[in-house]
Amino acid sequence: MMRFLFLFSLFMQLQYPSPCASQSLDNGLIWMLQDTVKINALIDSGWKANYTSPKEALRLAEEALLIANDLMRDREKTKALLLIAKTYDYFGKYKEALQLNCQALILSRRTIDKISEANALRQIGGMYQALCNYPEAIEYLQSSISLSTKIGYLKGTASALSDLGLVYRWKSDYKKSIECYFKSIAIKNRIGDKKNAATSYSNIANVFLEQNDYEQAIEYQLKGLRIREEINDVWGLTQSYTVLGSIKLLLNDFSNALEYMQKCLQLSIKYSYNSHIPTQIANIGLVYDKLGKHSIALKYHRRALKQQIELENKEGISVACANIGNSFSYLQEYDSAAVFLKKGLYFDSLLENNINVIDDYIALGSINIKRADFATASKYSEKAQRYLIENPSLNQSRDLAELQSQLFEKQGNYKASLTAYKQFISLRDSAINQNKKVAVALKEAKYEFDKKALADSLKNNEAQKAKDLQIKFKDSELQKHKLKQNAMLAGIVVLFVLGWLLYSRYKAVSLQQVSERKLMLLEKEQALVEERTRIADEMHDDVGADLSNLLLKIRMNEHLQTQSASPAVDLGGLKNSTNGIIHKIDEIIWSLNSHRDTLQELVNFIVKYYDSILKENNLSGKADVQETLPAIQMAAKQRRNIYLTVKEILNNVLKHAQANSIQLKVGFENNILAIKVCDDGNGFDTEKTYQGNGLRNISKRLEMMGGKLEIESMQNVGSTFLLHIPVV
Repeated sequence: MMRFLFLFSLFMQLQYPSPCASQSLDNGLIWMLQDTVKINALIDSGWKANYTSPKEALRLAEEALLIANDLMRDREKTKALLLIAKTYDYFGKYKEALQLNCQALILSRRTIDKISEANALRQIGGMYQALCNYPEAIEYLQSSISLSTKIGYLKGTASALSDLGLVYRWKSDYKKSIECYFKSIAIKNRIGDKKNAATSYSNIANVFLEQNDYEQAIEYQLKGLRIREEINDVWGLTQSYTVLGSIKLLLNDFSNALEYMQKCLQLSIKYSYNSHIPTQIANIGLVYDKLGKHSIALKYHRRALKQQIELENKEGISVACANIGNSFSYLQEYDSAAVFLKKGLYFDSLLENNINVIDDYIALGSINIKRADFATASKYSEKAQRYLIENPSLNQSRDLAELQSQLFEKQGNYKASLTAYKQFISLRDSAINQNKKVAVALKEAKYEFDKKALADSLKNNEAQKAKDLQIKFKDSELQKHKLKQNAMLAGIVVLFVLGWLLYSRYKAVSLQQVSERKLMLLEKEQALVEERTRIADEMHDDVGADLSNLLLKIRMNEHLQTQSASPAVDLGGLKNSTNGIIHKIDEIIWSLNSHRDTLQELVNFIVKYYDSILKENNLSGKADVQETLPAIQMAAKQRRNIYLTVKEILNNVLKHAQANSIQLKVGFENNILAIKVCDDGNGFDTEKTYQGNGLRNISKRLEMMGGKLEIESMQNVGSTFLLHIPVV
């Protein structure tokens, strides 16, 4: 009973180790390190999935945030918040995204994480741009640029410049927009970020596209396309195909426009760019609208709307509704057109996208004029007018003036119609003049960029020439003291190389030692888990089962005692069962005892078990053990497997051989442990396959240890089992 209590106590210590133990502290550090790595891996995967599968990106980011909160890792929490905010941006949840970005900004400043702070500032600027709050957007993006430049975070500087270029583009300040894009490209080329450089070229193409300068738009789009083909940026290729298709559509080159857009759709489907697919479907619908095939276009627009709803993309839903409304308008189904345009207006209002809201009001006003509902058209015109006061736009003011001219004419107010028409002409001419000025400004910006690039090139050439002259001068000076300085230089180089090699070696060894320590800790942890499992299994399967059997026998004897005055108690059976349990507990304790991990202790334990077998079964025999055995340390698993192999052989002899004598011989030579077991039993056919598990278990254990088994047996003579086991 005391042995059983000791074993149970040892098992509980292994299962619940002391928190003060250094091993537990090391394991805790490893688990924390593993969790931190897991968080960063989730975040990295989320950013990769962001554009192609925003829902998956959101799931990964939320999982990372949950772990970071549990570990109280504020730096990782900041990164997770930034990723969640980015996915919210895709889903049109601009206010929620803004709040998350502000939380990330506060955390990044608390943890003094400057890179995350710069990213948070940039994303906050992006959200203000989406909410049409351009002054705030510009302020935050300039702060991000300033901080990124200060800390040398070039990638962050380039990204913030690109975002700032987009803000200026939305403000119709195209000169500043293109200047930002050119600066961004210069930095991206400097750091070798070809992928994002191609994106900036595409953005420049969009600026020229808005100015109807299709030649320049195509030129810059093709620059981006060539880079994307070079680096096999499939996602970027879909963007280039989309813009090129749009340009061809504006040029009424419908066949090429359709070809580009179908290429884009095929790539999006092939690579599962689910968030991009409905946009491409809608673009194909726009081509069919231009071709006058509005019924076909309507099918594509409805399909795009269905997918945008599945993606929960409010901005995409708004665009799809507007496209459907326009197709119905072309088909002169004005009631249906009004229904979908109102849906688009609803989502644009939710997103607080004031620019699109103005376009929606103008479109609804135009539809209601065609429906001869002039009162409703007038209401939409007035609403557009109010929004334009807060969000002035030359082009939208022009479109509103044209709408008002048509409305007044339909209402019979010809004087007001003429006034509105004159305003329309004036605004149209102003827009044309502004476009001309912008075109000149864009050319100037392009010229300045090319000029600066040329100047940088010339400056580099001059610097190289100066450097070459300096080298020549140094060479002439070196010639005067060639032998002395060459010797000194050679000595310095040798010392430097030796120092560098020693340092590299030291660093490599240190890293290797750290890695080995981590690996050893993990291996120890795994071994501990395996040992716990093994002990639990043996306690349950062997000791537990035998104790249950013993208890059953005792109860049977108690039952017999109640039935008979003088019961026959099976003391021999109880004794054997008890001895069996003690043997098994001895085996478990022996396998755990670190002081018994030598070859000599293993052989002693085998001989002890052999002697107990002879004694308990009234058999004769002798153990012949080599006098001196080397002091070799052995792993617990190897010791146990060797012991269990010998035990299995002896048990098989007892069960099947009907022997009167068993001989044991143990020797060790050339790192090979040789164990020989002989009996004088009835023998067996070694060629025959037997159904029992004995020989199978023996072979399996030997295979694990790299050992081998030789068996010789003759009927009515006996059997010999010879084990050869390598011990290092």
